[in-house]
Amino acid sequence: MTVTGLNSVATTRSASTSASGGDPATASAQLGMQDFLNLLVTQLENQDPLNPQDDKEFISQMAQFSSLQGVHDLGMTADRLQGAALLGKTVSATLTVSGAPKPVSGTVSAVKYDADGVKLIVGDQAVPLSQVTALAG
Repeated sequence: MTVTGLNSVATTRSASTSASGGDPATASAQLGMQDFLNLLVTQLENQDPLNPQDDKEFISQMAQFSSLQGVHDLGMTADRLQGAALLGKTVSATLTVSGAPKPVSGTVSAVKYDADGVKLIVGDQAVPLSQVTALAG
């Protein structure tokens, strides 16, 4: 039995990763709902008609995936709230610039949300929330 659908999912994933300029290792570790549904459809298309898979297994997988997605979304919301709470606060962080540590300190003037996570704007620097080492006032 040939499973052509899986190849198309992998091809789609690598093509979208290349197009977005992302790291393929990171992208393959982060499957989305569309990837899950593509795999589910592929499993259904290629199952043995004389010995079909149990629908309870699919429902269980869908529930687990939905729970995981909810936890991920909750974590992202918490990070965004934490970043917003730092507006107007003075923070210190250590950034790595050209392989060397660079201390940054100042008042958070804005918060930026992008695909890389929450970034605090301190002066002219975008400081990832995860790099903040100290908070004052």
